[in-house]
Amino acid sequence: DSGVTKINNNKSMWIDFTATSSTLDITVTVRNIQYYVIKNNKLYIITAGSSEDEFDSTENILKKSISTFVFEDF
Repeated sequence: DSGVTKINNNKSMWIDFTATSSTLDITVTVRNIQYYVIKNNKLYIITAGSSEDEFDSTENILKKSISTFVFEDF
């Protein structure tokens, strides 16, 4: 899934994706939300995620945390 939102009143594009990684006999699947913000000609990428099994129960906490980001001009 993907969309457009705002973080600290800055336009942000986001994607929701799942990735699987295997090492030896262990396979882990994670689900992430990644936000892209361009501010002052710089690209900021903010990623939050958890195991795929726990994502639905942590999604609101992750989004609330991301909503607290502030971009300051230096």
